[in-house]
Amino acid sequence: MADDMECFDDLPERASNHVTEEKAETAFQKCLTESGLFILQRADRKDYGTDCEIEVVEDGRATNIRIHVQLKGTERALNADGSLSVEISRTNLNYLLMHPHSFYAAYHVPTATLRICLAEAVLRKYEHAGKNWTQQQSLTVNFTEDLTTERLGRLAELSSSATRAARNRRVEQSRAAPGDLIGLLRRAVPEVHVPDDPDSARQLLEHLLMGTKVSEHHL
Repeated sequence: MADDMECFDDLPERASNHVTEEKAETAFQKCLTESGLFILQRADRKDYGTDCEIEVVEDGRATNIRIHVQLKGTERALNADGSLSVEISRTNLNYLLMHPHSFYAAYHVPTATLRICLAEAVLRKYEHAGKNWTQQQSLTVNFTEDLTTERLGRLAELSSSATRAARNRRVEQSRAAPGDLIGLLRRAVPEVHVPDDPDSARQLLEHLLMGTKVSEHHL
């Protein structure tokens, strides 16, 4: 009789990619919790390019300052230089670029490490490569930076600053009477997107200061 029951133990096997995804999700959630800087706010039910949104937490308060994240898990070997490469679709990058500070997170199963690469960093890499990448179907994200509490802190600070500045502009314009709007826009400080990468941000600041000095010289 027992032998007759063995056929009922022939059950579906768990797909290896499902196991990898669960490990990546667990590691990412643990990283957020330990940082105390973000909460995992929402996982996308229909994933067109974003796995989840994370929300900045400040002094125990939810802020509704959110960042979109695409989470990847992989068991592939590291590159010779220690970096990790993951292939994505070009449309996936376009999707993430709709929101500032969106990033890719990759969990490397063999080393149990999390890495980060901002969507704008991927864009910058391909734009500066001098190739017509916009016609490609797939792109490669090269992960060189670990996702640490310190790294999350820098991202939270930059995202908070940019989001509040955008909110303040909207509030000022909403408060203004129609006749005062033109004057308000003339006095407004131009909006500049500050790169997350410190070196890129420093170069941007240097060029802005140089341009300001040149403009003042011609006045």
